[in-house]
Amino acid sequence: MIGKTLAHYEIVGLLGKGGMGEVYRARDTKLGREVAVKVLPKELSGDPERAARFEREARTLASLQHPNVASIYGFEEVDGNRFLVMELVEGQDLSTRLREGKPSLDSTLRIARQVATGLEAAHEKGIVHRDLKPANIMLNDAGDAKILDFGLARAWFGDPNAEGSMEHSPTITAAMTQAGTILGTAAYMSPEQARGKNVDRRADIWAFGAILWEMVTGKRLFEGETISDTLAAVLRAEPEWEKLPVEEAPHLCRLIERCLVRDPNLRLRDIGEARILLQEGGAESSLLSIPAMSGTAPASDHAPAPSGMRTPVVAAIALVMLALGALAGWKLLSTAPEPQLFHTMIPAPPGAEFDMGGASPGPARLSPNGKMLAFTASGEDNVTYLYLRHLDRGESVRLSGTNGAAYPFWSPESDFIAFFTPDAAENKLRKIAVAGGPPVTLCNAPNGKGGSWNRDGVIVYAPSHNTGIHRVPSIGGEPEEITEIGSGEDSHRHPRFLPNGRDYIYAVRQTDNTFVIRLGSLDGREPVDIAPSECQAEYASGHLFTVRERVLFATPFDAATGTLTGGGTPLVEQMLLASGTQGAGAGSFSVLPSGMMVFQTGTAGTEDRLLTWGDLDSERDTPIGSPGQMYHPRISPDGRRCAVEVRGESQEGTDLWLVDLETGLRTRFTFEEGDEVAPCWTPDGETIVYTARIDSTERIMMRPVEGTGGAAILYEDSERLLTTSVHPDGSGVLITHATGDSGDVNLEFLAFEGDGAPTVVLPREGYGGRYSPDGRWIAYG
Repeated sequence: MIGKTLAHYEIVGLLGKGGMGEVYRARDTKLGREVAVKVLPKELSGDPERAARFEREARTLASLQHPNVASIYGFEEVDGNRFLVMELVEGQDLSTRLREGKPSLDSTLRIARQVATGLEAAHEKGIVHRDLKPANIMLNDAGDAKILDFGLARAWFGDPNAEGSMEHSPTITAAMTQAGTILGTAAYMSPEQARGKNVDRRADIWAFGAILWEMVTGKRLFEGETISDTLAAVLRAEPEWEKLPVEEAPHLCRLIERCLVRDPNLRLRDIGEARILLQEGGAESSLLSIPAMSGTAPASDHAPAPSGMRTPVVAAIALVMLALGALAGWKLLSTAPEPQLFHTMIPAPPGAEFDMGGASPGPARLSPNGKMLAFTASGEDNVTYLYLRHLDRGESVRLSGTNGAAYPFWSPESDFIAFFTPDAAENKLRKIAVAGGPPVTLCNAPNGKGGSWNRDGVIVYAPSHNTGIHRVPSIGGEPEEITEIGSGEDSHRHPRFLPNGRDYIYAVRQTDNTFVIRLGSLDGREPVDIAPSECQAEYASGHLFTVRERVLFATPFDAATGTLTGGGTPLVEQMLLASGTQGAGAGSFSVLPSGMMVFQTGTAGTEDRLLTWGDLDSERDTPIGSPGQMYHPRISPDGRRCAVEVRGESQEGTDLWLVDLETGLRTRFTFEEGDEVAPCWTPDGETIVYTARIDSTERIMMRPVEGTGGAAILYEDSERLLTTSVHPDGSGVLITHATGDSGDVNLEFLAFEGDGAPTVVLPREGYGGRYSPDGRWIAYG
């Protein structure tokens, strides 16, 4: 190509090669200027639709003119060669500069300001880079920055509006490009981009944070021996926060933290905010002075997450603070200007983990003065303890004598923490002084489910999982029941006093396992039902905070009448709710009138898992797709796909999904109500046999993998069923079948053709049967 002429562009030399073509230095003979020419791969010539799309996108990108963005001059075609003509930026790319050592703080701020300014200009035009990395940032001799290849990822790979489409995948496989092009450098990808989900400008903000990280630490945010290793780290690993120069540039480090929040809903939402903060001054003047409610930002441990934690989302509490002084100032809740958010992650104490599973130790609770956090965490002995954290410090302290602690709540003066804990054969309601000392028993509480403490020294609480609300003096005494379980109700839980100290709200669990929030009063007034919720409610500054479909809402609320006075505003998605019958009704959030909120997102008592392909020769595991609550994978006979149970992806329960083992793309396979589990492939790979559980009915189902055919019911029963293995000749399926109250389980064979009744293969000992490849043997446990 060197020495040739494309139209009026003389190719002078090769500048570089990439997944989207080769870049040459060229001379524009018409305008007498040096330009960069990106010659696109030949495959584009054979794909008119992609070529037309690329040209449309290139024209849009050409409209983006900014000093910190390399301009695109045009898109042309000569003799079958399609090429972009771009501004030639002389200098050194940032990746080369970083290999020479980390830049000074002043240089870092200068580069960061210019990159943020360029990103802001593009984002305002609706253009997202999608491949921001140091190699795409050029620095001229004066140290000024220009962003290269803006938007070309979208231009090349297409419209990313379809959820889960391959355009979102970090790796474009050989089926799409012969070279196996990498869309973006894995180390700078946002978690949602690495998962193949929809991306927007928040993906660029993550990449911006990763670049800042590298400039201030001299190391990449995440690295691995392979791309798969790096992507796995992006999805699951905790950044090594201790590497940030907090003492040298604490506010810059805080900006980096805000950019590197895994949940895009909690991440810095607008790069313009970063640009404003970066332009306000030097490294430690007014730069990034993000105010917290008490005037001091809460400290973060910046410690690596303990290896024993279940998942990153379950093992960290996210503190969200507002720069304004009250919830009434939220733009979400009124017409006042939108405040800035301060967000920090608080890791579990060393050797412990947060746990909302089972009977649940209850949500973390902020002290009324906004200076402390009380929470429970379990250690290696699987016993929960009460912890206290002062928000202006970076340490969580375990309180002595609190083993088994659950559902903590504060005194109005923030000097005591009340909690439930076992004592020999009985459970107790206790309190412990923040200043120190042993716990003090207040009364019996067989299985406490939350409480609240007013300024008159009255505590309202739920003593067990099947009782009404009780009251007791805060100095201890004889409890008194103040609410009665009504018809259709199971229990009353999680009371919260309203500001007048007389009225309180509480969660009523119905016998159908749903919840409603009710208003009660110490003066004996008739209770009033307020609204449904999936867990307890909180009140702050005229708003009721409830959870519906795992979304936290704030709704205007008249506490005097117990009525909602407006529509709800969604605040946080994927709220963490306790699992288990006794723990149900506990949501992991706490709100103060000051506008401070602490919450957890995720799924309780469960673990995000990553499908991996194990190589027996190299003993190396290769991650496939994105993490999720996946169980019992079964590989198709041709080895191309995997059927797997996935929980938490729909409101129906557990569903079966198909995973492409080459691309990692997941496709939902079953859509019935209830749970669909235990997939088994037929030998031809054309059908999957599985178990469906709807209410009290168990069904053995068969559904074709391709086409529009529906599922056929092979057999149903009220006793427990489970598909385990299809016979190698395709004649039927092996199942386990419970035999009633005895608890015995038969191993049975269900023929695909016949009278529909299974025949017993092994009575009373048939767990997990699998056929040998020749069908002559059955392995069972």
